Amino acid sequence: MDPIGLNVGAFYLTALREDDWLADSAYAWAVREATTGDSIGEVVLTPDGAVRTVGAESEGLTTAREAVERFGASL
Repeated sequence: MDPIGLNVGAFYLTALREDDWLADSAYAWAVREATTGDSIGEVVLTPDGAVRTVGAESEGLTTAREAVERFGASL
């Protein structure tokens, strides 16, 4: 799959590790604040549908995780 970004309201997700995306081994995003662009963590979707976050628990990571779970369910 080609890497894609996701807009999730007050946060946006930018694709990480393009090689993993292209190999369909994992889909990772940096979670960024929409107003500053600061990275607040990472969310990863694996081909088996598992979603994990990296970083301190926050509204942004929770919002990102929920969006990636919906994205994964649509595949």
